Amino acid sequence: MSKLRFEAFSDGVMAIVITIMALNIPLPEDFTGKSIMRFAYTIMIFFVSFVVVGAQWTKHHWLFDACNEVSQKVIWRNILYLFFLTLLPLFTKWIMENPKEVAPAIAYDLVYLAVFFTFHLMHSCVMKESGIILDVRPRRRQIKWAGLFLMIIVLGTAAILALSFFFPTLSIIFFVALPVVSSLLNLWSEKEHRAIEKRKKNIARLSANL
Repeated sequence: MSKLRFEAFSDGVMAIVITIMALNIPLPEDFTGKSIMRFAYTIMIFFVSFVVVGAQWTKHHWLFDACNEVSQKVIWRNILYLFFLTLLPLFTKWIMENPKEVAPAIAYDLVYLAVFFTFHLMHSCVMKESGIILDVRPRRRQIKWAGLFLMIIVLGTAAILALSFFFPTLSIIFFVALPVVSSLLNLWSEKEHRAIEKRKKNIARLSANL
């Protein structure tokens, strides 16, 4: 399949995800301080999910920037990835409606972990089929970084889960912040990888001209 139609479908799904999350924000019933604070809290939850989806859109763009075509295997892995991504509005709404409960925040993080895992499943398939990573050592470093990153997220989730038994309100804050921090760190790692690849191409081009 041409990547243009593929990317158009993926971009459309992500745009709908953000739109649904915005429509799920409940307006305050009155103008008391409690209602305004609850409204501000729902805006914050929306911002968290917006950052997560925005980071996913950027990573998706970077991944398929160097591709001309996509295989059936990549298409179906992308569909699986989008399936978990489209669950974000549902769990975002659940957190909005239950701001003092730990279970919705845990479920939100589990969905984020599923999005993270399915993206890297698709990432490895794209890299293998496109031949972008030809050297074994950079590929091993990338796999090692992804594994270490996933381990940090899992251990962080477990630590916050243990904290929820003693300080539930504080644990909710950490649960909500974890996807944002991990998204920004993952986005930074992708940007660094792109910069390294670009420098390698420029050096190779200069060497060829000489």
